[in-house]
Amino acid sequence: MAMGSGTGRVVPPLTVRMARASNPRGTAAMWVRDRLDELFIDEDFADWYPADGRKGLTPARLALVSVLQYAENLTDRQAAEAVRCRLDWKYCLGLELDDPGFDFSVLSEFRDRMAQGDRADRLLAVMVDHLVAAGLVKRRARVRTDSTHVLAAVRRLNRGELVAETLRTALEELAEHGEEWLARLVTQGWADRYGRPVRYDRLPHGGDALIAYVLKVGEDGMHILRAVYRDDAPPGLRDLPAVQVLRQVWVQQYWYDGDGQLRWRGPKSTRDRASRRATEQRNTGKTKADGRPDPASARVPWSSMEIVTPHDPEARYSQKVTAAGQRDWIGYRDHQSETYDSPGPNVIVQVVTRPAPEQDIDALDRIHQGLTTQGFQPTEHVVDGGYVAPDSIHRTEQQWGIRLLGSVRDDPRASERSGFAKEDFHIDWQARTLTCPRGVTSPPWKPTLGDGHPRLSVLFPRKACRNCDNRLQCTGNVDGHRELVAAARKELPDVPVDENLLGRLRYVAETSCAGLQVLVTRDPGLGRLADVAWEIARVKVASPAAVTMHVDELRQAQVYRPADLMGTAFSVEEVEPGSEGELVAFFDQAGDDSGPAFAERLRELSRGGVLWRRELLRDGEGRPVALYVWALDGRTLNVPILRTATHALEETLARQLLFLLKRLGREREAQAVTIEDPYVSAAAMEAAGADGFIEGEGGLTALLVDVCGPAEVVSEAAGDIAARMGCAAPRLASGASAEIASVAERMLWPAKLIDTALPSFIAPVKPRWSTELFNVPAMLVPRDDVLGISREHVYYRSSGHRRESVPARIIWYVSDDASRPAGHGGDRLLATGRGTHR
Repeated sequence: MAMGSGTGRVVPPLTVRMARASNPRGTAAMWVRDRLDELFIDEDFADWYPADGRKGLTPARLALVSVLQYAENLTDRQAAEAVRCRLDWKYCLGLELDDPGFDFSVLSEFRDRMAQGDRADRLLAVMVDHLVAAGLVKRRARVRTDSTHVLAAVRRLNRGELVAETLRTALEELAEHGEEWLARLVTQGWADRYGRPVRYDRLPHGGDALIAYVLKVGEDGMHILRAVYRDDAPPGLRDLPAVQVLRQVWVQQYWYDGDGQLRWRGPKSTRDRASRRATEQRNTGKTKADGRPDPASARVPWSSMEIVTPHDPEARYSQKVTAAGQRDWIGYRDHQSETYDSPGPNVIVQVVTRPAPEQDIDALDRIHQGLTTQGFQPTEHVVDGGYVAPDSIHRTEQQWGIRLLGSVRDDPRASERSGFAKEDFHIDWQARTLTCPRGVTSPPWKPTLGDGHPRLSVLFPRKACRNCDNRLQCTGNVDGHRELVAAARKELPDVPVDENLLGRLRYVAETSCAGLQVLVTRDPGLGRLADVAWEIARVKVASPAAVTMHVDELRQAQVYRPADLMGTAFSVEEVEPGSEGELVAFFDQAGDDSGPAFAERLRELSRGGVLWRRELLRDGEGRPVALYVWALDGRTLNVPILRTATHALEETLARQLLFLLKRLGREREAQAVTIEDPYVSAAAMEAAGADGFIEGEGGLTALLVDVCGPAEVVSEAAGDIAARMGCAAPRLASGASAEIASVAERMLWPAKLIDTALPSFIAPVKPRWSTELFNVPAMLVPRDDVLGISREHVYYRSSGHRRESVPARIIWYVSDDASRPAGHGGDRLLATGRGTHR
């Protein structure tokens, strides 16, 4: 059905006379027409309807009827009757007195259209703009935000019901799109199990019987998934929404053990906490901190990721403590923001819908970003305690210029603990120091990271703290190396726990407390404790010789942490036309590239004859953190803009973006990557120097030498590319040392040298682990490869203690028999990567 149209812009004279005569003072519906004229116009709904087809009712009128219906709390039948019979509604809608109205079912169909995508949000923004123009809403007014739970229109399922109902739903959708294909797969007993909706009272009773049932359902589901992912399956079946939900639910609820047997995952062992997502848990009996199922413990994921119903895959289970007690629900969490200024009405101007488990404080930046995009600049933002923390108050003031008002949550256990509190320490913001209750002043504090957010680290003089009589009141623990002792006993059972061992462990603990990550020592005893130091305290113990050999790697280990990006919500999107001005505030500019000039550069790149790709990287909270523009010019990948914003992982993102650009160039058979941005960010400039980019008059250039061969052949290929680019390439000699070869391969990536001292090791890997590491054979769940981050990339390039001595190359191949040499019986060569030789 195509979009209908109607006049309605002028209220018919007879309708005006009759409405005024019967309602001299007017009604709420008439006031809407008088103050706001047309609240909606048909052009606001242009993309809701196809261009062809039978003309329907005007959507502007249906939207206004929906507003009036909600205001008076009417059913669809009552609202349709009001359109036919009430004079004030006809006046508001601009209808003739003899207009017959419409059938009540049209309203539900209109709401179905409005529920798609972000249409409801855009419609609310149009309404708010009219209210602002009428003077009923001020963009600089106070704003108040609170959250409420939104129930999904589904019933609660236990895990047995979930898997069976998910498979039944997938079978119904497959039968609709490929009935003949599905008929060949259905086996005896499927009609009894999946012929009707699954209910708890129809499931087997007893633990063993229920486990046998869900494993049978799991095998049936795998039978369907294997068939739908075969090459001879009808196209499009694997992309059906119900099939994708089936695949995800099976990954979350089942796993294959080491013998290849399908198993039922255990229940969740911990609650989801944002502070744990970037922390590796040392107890392998718990679910991994990134929310994904842990094969070692075979647990289902946390509520933030677990699908709980196939009928609304985005709905999540959550709990919330309210004044009325604890409430749990399945659905979503709504954050509603309204104007909060007198005189004048309180009007909801923004609604942000988030997953139910996401806490209020995690949605705060998204709320402020939405308000800013709509043009609101509230002077004060009133919220409840769920949105408030000292960090959020400071960040809101600094980043958005908004004063956050709300009650800061108290520590419920503060009265149970004796000792000093934060209030007992005096802060000198000018000198950047703290003074403790005993009068000891710290040196100036230093910036650091905590839970992935910027923090300030304050260290008091060690001598003053050791001799302090109130140390127990200050720290609560004067013997803080017990975890190190326990780990040392487990790792080195033959070493006695004496004063020597305790002294070394105390040295490791003090190094960690000082905020350092590398401990250089000649003590062989500390060297034996290297694994314990790294596992417990994240301190890397190294010898002076190792530091000399790997000083560059140790420096980069502080800032380059690709593992920190695994499991995060970074996303890449195209820069929308017209949004260039919004990006100015996020990326530093200088000189002729400041403010409007920077935005104009972005616009020019979208209007030129070259097809430039303008890509924006956002973090999990929606904030822009990186911007890059690229296009292929012959055999060169040109990058006129490359910027990174201030972020806790800025250095890591800069390194990864450079790798991503190299990979884009190689995939498009380019021979070089040129960064022409004269105002490239400092983090990207430093990363480019470490990753082999050559600085010249035209900017930064990286050579892409896609050659595997002797040093002479690689040097010749690199020289040809360098001559074309107007720069110099390193000359490599046969038999070069492993260190030189390793650096050369990084500079000339993806080149591989075969006649140097860089040792190579052939390593067989079982198919199960090759799937996890290299996605060969391909897994059912497509790997998230945003930013070029993948498991093998983290495996090779993450920092960590491995007692490195000489760089090496590892050649992986798939094999079920480690004793059989490569190349026999269908073995498959996977990849080569950098390793270390001890």
